[in-house]
Amino acid sequence: WEWCARQQSTMHGWESMTSVVLFAALSALGGAETITGNIYCDNYFEFYFNGQLVKKDPIEFTPHQAVRVSFEYDGSSDKTYAIMCQDYASSSGFEYTATSSPQLGDGSLLAEFSDGTVTSKSWKAYTSTFGPTDASIAAGCSSSNLNACAVQDNGMPTDWYLTSFDDSSWVSATEYTVAQAGWGRTPSYSGGKCGTLTDPLTRENANPSSVTTTAEECLNPQTVLCGGDRDCTGSDGRMIWGADLDRDNKMLFRYKVLVGGSQQMSPATCANPGIAVCAAAGAASQRVRREIMDLSSAEWHLVVDAMWVMKKTNMSDGQAKYGTNFKTYDYFVTKHAVATQDSRGDQLHFSDAFATGHAAFVLEFEVSLLAIDASIGALPYWETNNGGVFTDAYFGTVHGTGTQNTVVDGKFANWPIESAFSMSTWTSYLRSVAGATNKFSGNNQFLRGTNPSNGGTTSMLARLGSSWSFPAAAQDDCAASPGCWAAWYKCIEGGSASGNFHSGAHSTIGGQAGTQMGDFMDPTTSPNDPLFMFHHANVDRNRVRWMEAHANEASVYYGFEGSASGCMSPRGAASCPTGGIELTDVISALWPFTSAQLGLAGLTSEGVTHADVLCYMGPTTAPYKYAEPGGSSSPSPSPSPSPAPSPSPSSAASPSASGLSASDARCCVAPLAVLTCMVLVTLLSAEVV
Repeated sequence: WEWCARQQSTMHGWESMTSVVLFAALSALGGAETITGNIYCDNYFEFYFNGQLVKKDPIEFTPHQAVRVSFEYDGSSDKTYAIMCQDYASSSGFEYTATSSPQLGDGSLLAEFSDGTVTSKSWKAYTSTFGPTDASIAAGCSSSNLNACAVQDNGMPTDWYLTSFDDSSWVSATEYTVAQAGWGRTPSYSGGKCGTLTDPLTRENANPSSVTTTAEECLNPQTVLCGGDRDCTGSDGRMIWGADLDRDNKMLFRYKVLVGGSQQMSPATCANPGIAVCAAAGAASQRVRREIMDLSSAEWHLVVDAMWVMKKTNMSDGQAKYGTNFKTYDYFVTKHAVATQDSRGDQLHFSDAFATGHAAFVLEFEVSLLAIDASIGALPYWETNNGGVFTDAYFGTVHGTGTQNTVVDGKFANWPIESAFSMSTWTSYLRSVAGATNKFSGNNQFLRGTNPSNGGTTSMLARLGSSWSFPAAAQDDCAASPGCWAAWYKCIEGGSASGNFHSGAHSTIGGQAGTQMGDFMDPTTSPNDPLFMFHHANVDRNRVRWMEAHANEASVYYGFEGSASGCMSPRGAASCPTGGIELTDVISALWPFTSAQLGLAGLTSEGVTHADVLCYMGPTTAPYKYAEPGGSSSPSPSPSPSPAPSPSPSSAASPSASGLSASDARCCVAPLAVLTCMVLVTLLSAEVV
């Protein structure tokens, strides 16, 4: 039928006739329907169905009326509801700014349709404008100081209302009770007018004070919605908005009903942190992180060579040659050590902060790698089900075969460990943070840890353990594990029956003999082993897969609870963080990550927070994505149907190229024949069913 349709579309003059006749035929078969509904928006809405504008609210401010809508549905395609709802706000975020009592207005949307679709937290939401911002409030913004106020404008995503638009990075809407959101000023219809209009600046009658409407454009929402239950306590629609009822000003909402009636997403179940929902747009492009063994030998050598450049080049020379994104390898080892030896406790381990902190850490490393050689494309990962990387072609043997178990084979043979370390080299990177100090200073001039103390005295990479792998099936179990953020972390940190996905690699491969730890086992400076970056990229891959499987929790930041989730330190309470790991805290604030260092589009920050990582480094918002081992793209647990590829000239001209037989093709001779065939096939299909 796709081929038939393409042929008919080239027959001048038949397009409109074919559409009309086809719709009439589908209606006769009982598939098409007229859907009606009522929409209430405080204050102004625009409603689209399947990409077509259906209705604009005739009243921009008050009264707060409901509007009846009616539109046609073909009976066979998916349904996409898209509504822009805007609560009036001036450039300060306040309304009634020409009065002595400016105030923040609250918005809400409530809609119910005859096909059973109603607004709820299952709808996807995007905050277009928000204000006044936190920063402007901190600078003195208030109802009596509007000049200090500012509104954040995130823009309107292109084609946001189309059926093909990817809203996977949007978050779940937040439901509100009538007591919280209110019904506003009740309308009164008379003489073709919907009451008296008011001015959002002066609160007085507007000029003009009325507009002409139909009766169906001036309905009392308390009567026509929620079955007439003004409190909306039944099973009808719910008032929805963004996470901030007062400061989210212009909102976009989408909801898709798939053929067969299935819904696009279940509501969030994790705890709501009560902060503004993520407004990050989907990434314009995403580089692809591939499994190490899917790289060609030449591609792998590019990665290895760039890492040796990082190891052998000092900061000033490297940045002079490669730009400010260049960092030395020891920069990363030291940055990790400072985070673990924060006086407030470990900022990167044993808590909800583990995955967000390490995701940022690995991304900054990737950015540095690409500054040296952009042709690398993206940092590869080590799929730890594959234990075949401990060879001369990759990371060398475990145990190390050199003196003091140093690694003398593989692409990182004789990898140097700093033996004249001084923290003074790095103090310029540290920030002043209230209640926090750096406790890391190296170990006997080696860039190694002291908590616990690593007694290694070799100036080269050492491994004292054995080869290790972790089953792919167990990784899949963690990626699909139920619950919220802390439940997933517990799965990767020893909660699997197969062992410890994260720390198992460190302890088994690194190993220990007496006071000497293998460098990969040293929790403070484990990035000394180049294997670190590739292992943690794979752990990050599991994070992304888990977030994909729990997309309905994005609006509540996946239930990230910081210190409330507890501590999993095997070394006791002394290593447990006492601060710095809450959702809105800056990650490792003594030596933070900036948005520029991470290359995060849409975010400007000198101190990236855990919330920022969950928002701007999600499955569709991160500047990277993962290919599955073997080279295929990482599938989403609930993938959207892929668009059909554009036909080649030969396939567009030949019915056999599209899989049609000669008898099928005869149905395409004329529009009426097409219609006849389609009706017959539909009837026969119905008979079979």
